[in-house]
Amino acid sequence: MAGFAGGAEHPVVRFLREIAVDVGIDAPEVERTVTPGNLDLYGLRCPDAALGDALWRRLRALHRDTGLWPFLSHWSPTEWEWEEGRHADPRPADSGVLARIVASREGTVHEPETAVLRPYARGELLARRFAHVPGGIWVCLIEADLPSTLPQLLHAPFTPGWSSDGPVPELGYDRHQAVLREWEIRYGAVLYYLACTDTLVLEVERPPADRAEIARVAVEQYAYCGDLDQVVGGPEEVAERQVPSGHWFFWWD
Repeated sequence: MAGFAGGAEHPVVRFLREIAVDVGIDAPEVERTVTPGNLDLYGLRCPDAALGDALWRRLRALHRDTGLWPFLSHWSPTEWEWEEGRHADPRPADSGVLARIVASREGTVHEPETAVLRPYARGELLARRFAHVPGGIWVCLIEADLPSTLPQLLHAPFTPGWSSDGPVPELGYDRHQAVLREWEIRYGAVLYYLACTDTLVLEVERPPADRAEIARVAVEQYAYCGDLDQVVGGPEEVAERQVPSGHWFFWWD
């Protein structure tokens, strides 16, 4: 792989150990496994979320050189669950999927009336949801040109409970990819945290500030993830608390 020299220890594993020491992680635990699509998935355990975040930022800055996209998870590479019989096949993202998802929820998601609520601090929802989970957090890496392809590469998040009678009957990995790619183009939203079952968090470089745009994105987010009402609240709370923040949190029950 470009950017790595050979040696007795796997070059990416050695690279991760060196980076970990640089950010203050002593004797880092590193795992490596192979996906059904024959890609290497690496992971390094961090003792706490602050160090995990620092390592993620460091690795993200190096993505252009390494070709490896980092993401946080409470699932280690060797614990990851794969859909049986499925291989990685990232297809081009369809920019029309998000509009069809919104259309599929027509009548159930309304344009929010904005109030004056405090936006979530960056990482607040993630910390709150996983405050009870012991053992630190993993920073994982996989080869990917675009972070939006990770749902297909990693078979995650698995959202079988999502269904609609409209133009998008189910939320497959290709549709996750399409939604993430559109938000990446519009707002610089990239994958930050992923669980192989039910959770996805985006780091957002340019969250919308215009009130009309905030309302539009709140409708999109609530249509994409109706279970936000169990985490954030209805469209009004999504508009006020999540959309203007630096992290967008999604969880499917």
